[in-house]
Amino acid sequence: MSELSELSETKCIAYLHREKATQIKCLSLKNNRAVFSVSVDRIRYAVKFFTILHDTPTYPFFAHRDILPALKTHGIRQRWRHTIIPDILRVEPDTEAGAVIWMSWIESSQTIAIEDRFKFENIIPVIQELKSIPVEQFLPMGLRLYENKAIQKDVDKSIKVLKQFEILKPSDVCSISKNLMPLFDMQKDRPLVLSNEDFRFANLIRINELTTAIVDWDGVRASRFEIEHCFAHMMLFMTDETETYLSLCQKVSQLNIVDKEIFKACNVLRSIIQLCFWRNHPRKLNFLLGNLKEMFSQY
Repeated sequence: MSELSELSETKCIAYLHREKATQIKCLSLKNNRAVFSVSVDRIRYAVKFFTILHDTPTYPFFAHRDILPALKTHGIRQRWRHTIIPDILRVEPDTEAGAVIWMSWIESSQTIAIEDRFKFENIIPVIQELKSIPVEQFLPMGLRLYENKAIQKDVDKSIKVLKQFEILKPSDVCSISKNLMPLFDMQKDRPLVLSNEDFRFANLIRINELTTAIVDWDGVRASRFEIEHCFAHMMLFMTDETETYLSLCQKVSQLNIVDKEIFKACNVLRSIIQLCFWRNHPRKLNFLLGNLKEMFSQY
């Protein structure tokens, strides 16, 4: 394959049938990733398919094959009490359906309950365990670092799209640049923190009152503002009411594990990225745009 292959649900299912899988259920299918729930010999698994680029699996495959097992081992050695990571049981870098990862199925009755969503203290223990990870040990495995060059690339790309569709005014661009400065001015001795990048309640599964499983590690990365990013990213999926959102921003900014100015900058960064994604959805666009402009002057 010389170009990025597009996953075929038919090929994925054919592969699973050859593996004697039953109770096959497609949970997610995008151009570059597919996730299935299956049973083999009455044991349930999660199976993820990834695209292949230039005859080589893309970063999400290597993240699952190399980084995730190491994180799992670290958590076991440190006797994590609050966080569970899926087990990687089998890897196949090149099949007719794409690169494939077999993982343990996380048994749970539900994702984090709605009534828990505004209780940030319920996920702080998970954040603290992520914060304890010695990031430097994972860098030789290819762990992504999200630093100034990558941040600027995302900012430039987002602003270009938003200006093209006349979603932002020149004054908005100036305000965005000003509010993002804390991300570029951080001290280099600020510790690196690792997360799954897509830290939101859809990927947090409540096992019991003390334990939460984190799934979807396709974009695992480390940054010097990852704690603030986790909260900022998570909140964009919690409500579509500006008043509630700003109230949550105020609540998080008062937590002793976040830096208020860096958290605000992360909110701005996540907002412009999500604005690009939701630009064709009027309600979501208006919500995000309203929040973005309120953030320029509030809390």
